[in-house]
Amino acid sequence: MKLNKIFSIVLGLSLLGVTISFAQNEPTSGSWKTYEAANGDKFRADIAHIQHSPLGLMVWEEKVGEGPAAQPQPMAFDCHGHYTVWTGTVGWLKASPGSIPGQIAKDVCAKR
Repeated sequence: MKLNKIFSIVLGLSLLGVTISFAQNEPTSGSWKTYEAANGDKFRADIAHIQHSPLGLMVWEEKVGEGPAAQPQPMAFDCHGHYTVWTGTVGWLKASPGSIPGQIAKDVCAKR
């Protein structure tokens, strides 16, 4: 149990460092591709600016239609079926093939 806590802290700090450096390179324009979920929600990702990091491949992603308050956020893919988004929580989630993260992962990992 203690090893898991230590791993979570190390991963969190690593992710924070990568996110900060990635944020310095936030694209102002690019090739944003739109993805639509089964419920009609739309997301877009800047797949033209893929960056390699210790966590995997990173792109900017945001929900479409959230207004000016919506901010793009980095999303990382390990290209083995998992992704993570920096939202204050640490951990990898499954990127199912039909999900928005799964669709983005397919495009991002194909370009690596």
